[in-house]
Amino acid sequence: MKRAVLAGACLIGTLGSMHGAIAQETGFHTMHALKKIGGKLCMAQHTHAGRSPPSGTGSKAVAVKLATNNWVSFTAMEYGKSWAKWSHAWAKKDNCSGGNGNWVCEVTARPCKGR
Repeated sequence: MKRAVLAGACLIGTLGSMHGAIAQETGFHTMHALKKIGGKLCMAQHTHAGRSPPSGTGSKAVAVKLATNNWVSFTAMEYGKSWAKWSHAWAKKDNCSGGNGNWVCEVTARPCKGR
């Protein structure tokens, strides 16, 4: 009896994990051409952007971080968490302007799904 309960619990745990992984994706990534790059599946031409707030960001590093967080949030909403890791993104660029504690940055990158 203990084995049957343990086996059932393992099966439920496995199915729950699979459901969580599947639930992370929205399916919208299929609208874009995909390309394998360095073992990752990336959007071949589609780029996302993220921006920092228009004022009061402080340093350039803070503005880049805020823009990157915006990129991650938007990408996760559109494609799911598995596509929204900045460390997996391809063709990353940033463009910043300002100074004196008032930097504004925009980051762009192609979303990629890790291995």
